[in-house]
Amino acid sequence: MREINLTQKEARILILYKQGLLGEYRFLGKEGVLDFVRQAGESP
Repeated sequence: MREINLTQKEARILILYKQGLLGEYRFLGKEGVLDFVRQAGESP
């Protein structure tokens, strides 16, 4: 596996995108809540 180096700023942005807090809304309505819980429970 290849090593990836990120700055702290890049890491913060990546986490916000992963959580759906940055960019377009990914989690809307009841199905969105379920989608968020599913992806939040996944291991990296």
